[in-house]
Amino acid sequence: MTETALIGPAAPHPPTRLQKTIANVKRVFTLMSVVLAVYLLVGCWMFPDWWYGWLWQRQFADPEYTAEGLHVLLDQYFWLVLTIIFLVLAAAVLGRIFKHRLFRIVDAAGGMIVLGSSAAVLLAFLFLYHTYHSDQMNPLGDINELSERVQNELRLIYTSPVIGPPIDFDYINKERVDALYNQLEPELQEKERTVAQNSTDQAKVGAAGGGISAEVTKGKGASSTSSFARTHFSQERECIEVMKYIADTYGSARYYATRERWIRTREAADGVLDMQQKENAAILNRFRASLGLAPAPESAKKPTEAERRAKREEILGSELHDLQGLVFLDGIFSKSATTDDPVLLEKFSTAPRKVYFRVHIPKSGKADIPPRGVLRVFGDVLRPLDADGYIDIRAIAIY
Repeated sequence: MTETALIGPAAPHPPTRLQKTIANVKRVFTLMSVVLAVYLLVGCWMFPDWWYGWLWQRQFADPEYTAEGLHVLLDQYFWLVLTIIFLVLAAAVLGRIFKHRLFRIVDAAGGMIVLGSSAAVLLAFLFLYHTYHSDQMNPLGDINELSERVQNELRLIYTSPVIGPPIDFDYINKERVDALYNQLEPELQEKERTVAQNSTDQAKVGAAGGGISAEVTKGKGASSTSSFARTHFSQERECIEVMKYIADTYGSARYYATRERWIRTREAADGVLDMQQKENAAILNRFRASLGLAPAPESAKKPTEAERRAKREEILGSELHDLQGLVFLDGIFSKSATTDDPVLLEKFSTAPRKVYFRVHIPKSGKADIPPRGVLRVFGDVLRPLDADGYIDIRAIAIY
C-alpha cells in the first residue's frame, strides 16, 4: 500500500488572494450590471425623450445636457431619488444577509446575468430609436405634449400654500370674504325650496238613461307644504373655501415667503424651461433628420450663471413693481408702531435692496395679532413696490 493511499486524497488548495480578488470583482461587476440595467430601463420608461437625445442625438458628449438632467431629477423628482437610494441600500442589506446564496447564483450564472442585463438595455434603446426616429413624425404634436408636461411641472414648482381646516384665524375681513365667496358660488344655486302637496278624496254617484244623466260628487281636499334651506356656512368656513379655491387655481394669486425661496423656485423653473428648450431642439432635429436635413445650428452663446442670477433679480423686481390682485404671504410679521392703524411688517429681502410687505388691517376689523410671530396673510395688493421698498397689502385673513 502506497503512502498516498494511506494518507488519502489530496485536499484542494485554498484560493489565493488574487483568485479571491478576481472572484469579488466579477461579483461586483455582475451585480452592478443588474442595478444599472434597472436604472436605465426605468429611466427610458419615465423620460424617453431625454434618453433618446442623450444616446441617439449624442447629447452624452454635452456635459451640460447631463448636468441639467441631474438637476431636474434632484429638483422635481427628489422623492424618486430618495426611493432609489433606499432600494439600493435595502438590496445591499439583503445581499449581505443572504450573501452565500446570492454569491452561489452569481458565481454559477454571472455571465448569463450580465448578458441578460445588457440585452435588456439594448432592446430599450432600440425601442426608443424605433419610436422617436420614425418616418411618420409629428413634431408639432410632440412639442405640444412636451409643453403640457412642462406646464404641469411648473404648477408643481410654483406651489401655493396648503389650505385645510381647522384654521385658527386671528383676523377675517368679513365684507371682503363675503364678496369673494358670492363670486365663487355657482349661479342660481338653490338656497331655499318649497314643495307643496295636494290630495283630494272624491266619491261620485251617477245614473244615466234615455239621454238624461245625473251625477252627485262629494270631495275632501288637503294640502301640505315643506321647505328646504341650504345650510349657511360660518364666516371662517367661507374664508377657507375662498382661499382653497384661490390656492388651487393656478395663477390666481402670488405666493411669497422669502427672497431666497423665490430664487430657489425660479432656479427650479429655469431648469425645467432649459430642459424643454433642449428637448424641443431634439424633436426638431429628429424631424430634420427624417427629411434628410442637417441638424439646426445651436445658439452660439449661452448665458453664464452670473447673467442668470442678474436675470432672476430683474424678473423679481419687475414682478414686485407690477404686483396686483390677491397674494399669500408667509413669514415673521411684527406690528408697526409708526401709525395708529394696525399694520404688520414682514421683511422679504435685505439685498440687493430692502423690500417689506406692509399689511394694513382696517380699523373696523377686530384682530388679535401677537406683537411678533410667524403668520400667514391672505390679502389684496393695494400698492406694488414703491421707491421706499414697501408693498402695501390689505388683509383679508390672517392666521
